[in-house]
Amino acid sequence: MSLRLLAFLILFYFKISRERGAWNLVISSGMSWTYAHIFRAGAFCVGQEPFGLKDKPFDLISIQAMDENGPTDKSGYYRGWNENIRIWRSWSNGTRISSQDLFSITTHELGHAHHDQIYDGSYVNNVDSKIKEAWASAVSYYMTSSIYSLPLTSSSLDWYHKQLWRTGGDAYSPLMINLIDTYNQRSFGNIYLQDRVSGYTLKQIETIIAKGGCRNISDFKNEIKALPLPSGVTAAIRDEYLNQY
Repeated sequence: MSLRLLAFLILFYFKISRERGAWNLVISSGMSWTYAHIFRAGAFCVGQEPFGLKDKPFDLISIQAMDENGPTDKSGYYRGWNENIRIWRSWSNGTRISSQDLFSITTHELGHAHHDQIYDGSYVNNVDSKIKEAWASAVSYYMTSSIYSLPLTSSSLDWYHKQLWRTGGDAYSPLMINLIDTYNQRSFGNIYLQDRVSGYTLKQIETIIAKGGCRNISDFKNEIKALPLPSGVTAAIRDEYLNQY
């Protein structure tokens, strides 16, 4: 369902009328709780995010909230061919997905929808998963950390910030997260990335991934190198970081 329809159904379900004076709605359980947190994340992406991203991040999007356990390999899924998102109520083991994780999952999938909307070409067929997932991971981390405390210095939060990712790892890398942050994950140990670069913005990266020619890691590196260097970052520091991908 669209975000607008989801909001309407939440209000309709609880029979909220437009009465005079203040009213408060407490949703504490059931699928209505899941719907509410998905909507909260969507509303943040569309109208509240502080990063200056494109005002219309995506066209009408359908979000299917599944009242069941998710599969073992995913908790959310963006279908690029029909612009639909599916999010499950619980993890595969039956544990209810927390509000923080619902926010992170929703913003990750909406990050894919945003990328699909702004990309100048066939997003599904042309863009490598290493670019798709790095962007969605950056959107998810920075959106979620705007609401919840997710310090990069905490290794237990790697699911969100990807700071324990190593060269040769999966597509869910901190490639774009690290260009923005001020933390060097090498602090966790010598097996982790040397990340002395910082100072780029999510808006700058959005401009890059929108280009039809930004299809893979090599394309992305070239686009980053074409940008002015942030204060305190040299070309050597930038390249040291990028060469690990």
